[in-house]
Amino acid sequence: EIEAYGTPYSGPSMTAEHPKAYFYVDCDFAGDEVGLDEGTYTSAQLQAYGIKMNDISSLKVTNGFKVTLYDNDDFAGASQAYTANSTCVVADNFNDKCESIKIEASGITGVSGVRIINNRRSSKNLDVAGFSTVSGTQLIQYNVTNTDNQRFEFKEISNGVYRLQVKNAGGKYLGIRNGSYDNGAALETQDLNNNAKSQQFILVEAGDGFYKLVARHSGKIVEISNGSMDNDALAQQWTDNGQVCGQWTINYYCGTTVSIAPASKVLTCTESSVVLTANANESVTYKWSGNGTASTKNVTNAGTYTVTVTNGVGCTATANV
Repeated sequence: EIEAYGTPYSGPSMTAEHPKAYFYVDCDFAGDEVGLDEGTYTSAQLQAYGIKMNDISSLKVTNGFKVTLYDNDDFAGASQAYTANSTCVVADNFNDKCESIKIEASGITGVSGVRIINNRRSSKNLDVAGFSTVSGTQLIQYNVTNTDNQRFEFKEISNGVYRLQVKNAGGKYLGIRNGSYDNGAALETQDLNNNAKSQQFILVEAGDGFYKLVARHSGKIVEISNGSMDNDALAQQWTDNGQVCGQWTINYYCGTTVSIAPASKVLTCTESSVVLTANANESVTYKWSGNGTASTKNVTNAGTYTVTVTNGVGCTATANV
């Protein structure tokens, strides 16, 4: 084999302790295998792992991550990105061209607000047991209750990576217990740790309107233990095997409210009209009965007046006076 430059690495291949992608010398995942964790790798770093320059022909990518191959060192030159396995990069005209690599978390962006997380297999909600506000409380699944212990605010960090804050638990966040990489490690409530990737989850599509929550540190998904259909079954992380109990709907919680002031009014002899003001708890559009799309409405006739408000994701609320 002729190297593009330098001396070919002749040492043994190594694999990172918790790889998010695997690289192969030959197509169809054959030949020498090297696994790398999330990060950036120059040519020197790749060679330290046993990856020769211009010597990658196929690769596997953990769901929720993106691999970018560069044909020059230091992430320069032409590039090719992958978010799924590739049996042969020849099809992308990138065979035996790689001299540097980036492996990054990559999920569905733009999800925000308070959400309800419902399991595909059981149709039960992710739930903080007993409304606990104590760190270390393992999450469960439970019948839909429409209460704050089943509501989670999605806070995007970047690139489809989110922290999930529990609405009832005194500001607690979801995380994998002890930052474990093991199958069966508990999903629990924790105090916020900005540096903990075990408190970060990558949102990826599972098809048919369902999603997976990938623990960023481990690459494993949040699921319900043993695929249980029962209330109080435990939430945990597990290797992604396509299991239905690790797929969820992520539904927006419609908590929109509106009121009208004044709640009632009797006009005096010196008054010919009254201004009604609609007060909503979030950013909304307004539609008054009769006409009017502002937050206020000037009325001159006795009667009942109704306002309907709609937020950015279609949740509505109505009030009348």
